[in-house]
Formats: sequence, C-alpha cells, structure tokens
Amino acid sequence: MFKNVAGQKYRVFAFDRQTNEPVTGIALTITAKIAKDYATPVATSTVNPTEVEDGYYLFPLTQAETDCDDLAIYPESSQGKVIVLGCPANVHPILDTDRGFLVNICVRYADNSVVPYCEIVITTSNTSNTTGVYRKGTCNELGQIDLRLPEGTYYLWRQKLNATFNDPATLTVASDGTTTITES
Repeated sequence: MFKNVAGQKYRVFAFDRQTNEPVTGIALTITAKIAKDYATPVATSTVNPTEVEDGYYLFPLTQAETDCDDLAIYPESSQGKVIVLGCPANVHPILDTDRGFLVNICVRYADNSVVPYCEIVITTSNTSNTTGVYRKGTCNELGQIDLRLPEGTYYLWRQKLNATFNDPATLTVASDGTTTITES
C-alpha cells in the first residue's frame, strides 16, 4: 500500500466461525474501523465493502485514510456466526516514488543563485509543511532534486538554515507532465 495515495483498497476475509468456510453475499453486514499510527479506530469512509469472491471483500480507502505509517483495519459482521479479518491486519504504507512524472526542482534565492542542500517538502495542503505530506527530500549541491509526481496540484515548502522563502509555492503537474511552480 502507498502512503497518502487515493484509489487503494483494503482486503478483508469473512468466514463462518463454526465451519471455517468462506462466507459470501454478506457485504451489507460487514463494516470496518481503521486506526492510523496506533490511534483510536474510526469508521472507514465507505460503510460496506464490495464483494470479490470466496469470502473476500474490498474496502476502498481515501487518500487521507492512507496518510500514515501504520494502518490497521478492524472489520466485523453484524452476523454473529461470521468472523471477518483484515488481510493483513495491518500494513505499513510506503511512499509512492515510482509512479508519476519525473519532476526536476531547482531551488534558488531571489538573486537566482542556487540553494544547495535545501530540504523540500511537497504537500497536498497549503496550510503547513506537516499536513498532507506527499514527498520529502534534500536538494543536491546544485539545489536540484528529482521526484516522481502524478498529475495534480501540490505545495512546495523549502527549508534551509538562514534562508527565507515565501512558502508555499504552488506546484502543478499537468496531464502531459508539464510542471509549473508559482511563487506565493
């Protein structure tokens, strides 16, 4: 599972507690809670899963539901004789560094000189550099960093000791991979 990425699903398995046989046709009786980073479990955004086959069901997850380092699922059925388990019970979402367009970012000062070894944070939120973190990295000695980003709008935060930036800058990746950075 990828961290902070929409369109993913969590698989659960339902079986009869007496016969140990898979149970099908009960999607409307199955619900789940998820816990992000060991927090208190909360209901999933999708109330019931979609049945796949042979006792397996899928819960779709939102981007926000995958924005964590540890994701645990607590599924259950309202049918007393059915046990539902997460497959697996918990996962450790990883950053998705292989999909999307290759984006080269070069951080510069106002006088156009490069900012070597500048830390950058790419977020999906313009409220802070810790909310909706999508990618992190450190520029090289030429102030450059290459990242893979799918189409969308992101926010670029730059951090370097004794340097001031007017953050966040808006980073837009078009459907053809064209990248535009607009300073705040």
